[in-house]
Amino acid sequence: VRRGGRSCYEVDLHERGKFAYFRLDDSFARERTRGTVTIMIDYFDRPVGAKLQLEYDGSSGPYTAAAPVLLEGSGMWKSASFTIRNARFQGRQNDGADFRFSIQGPVVALALRLVRVERRDGVR
Repeated sequence: VRRGGRSCYEVDLHERGKFAYFRLDDSFARERTRGTVTIMIDYFDRPVGAKLQLEYDGSSGPYTAAAPVLLEGSGMWKSASFTIRNARFQGRQNDGADFRFSIQGPVVALALRLVRVERRDGVR
C-alpha cells in the first residue's frame, strides 16, 4: 500500500492477531547472540497516544518487551531503534518467530517500510 506518499507493508492488526511477526535467518539468529543487538523500524506515525511495542525472544522469555515508543500521530514516517542486550532469537514465538511488533492503544493497521537487525559486530 501507500502511506505518506511511500510504498510500504501494512499489517491489519485486527486480522493478524494484533502482531507483525519476524523470523531471522538461521545464520544470524540461531548462533548464540551475545552482546548488543539493535532492531530498527521505519513506521507510519499514527494514531496519537498509541505505543509501538517490540517483544523479542530474550533470555527472560520468548516475549521480552522493550521500552515502547509513544506515537505522536503526525501522519509522517518515523524511525525507531530498540537496543537489547539479552536476545536469544531461538524462534520461540508463534510460528517460529524471533520478534514481533504491535500497537498498544487504539488498534489500527501497522504500516512499516523497513525492519533491520544489527549485532554489535556489525552483522545485519
